[in-house]
Amino acid sequence: MCSTLVVLMHAGDDGQKSLDAVVKSAGKEAFQWGLAAGVYSGLTYGLREARGCHDWKNSAVAGAIAGVAVALMGDTGNADHMVHFAITGAALSSAASLLSGIY
Repeated sequence: MCSTLVVLMHAGDDGQKSLDAVVKSAGKEAFQWGLAAGVYSGLTYGLREARGCHDWKNSAVAGAIAGVAVALMGDTGNADHMVHFAITGAALSSAASLLSGIY
């Protein structure tokens, strides 16, 4: 969302073009986060049903695949970004799953 504000702040003479850029960028980001949330939720539900339990392993796998989905939607879809996003997604989702059991 910060990138959309930068586009708005650097607007030239035509305010309509900058507004269009902000709306387009916000729509793209909303789609990316919606895709990630849908993939993550669907996978955690599917893995819980398939394995019969909900633990940090389900969250780690779902987070990794959701991270790859976000990386593929980005501007640069190279292998390094996919691995980085997969590791980040797995780490964040498994940490959230472990911490939700504590608190």
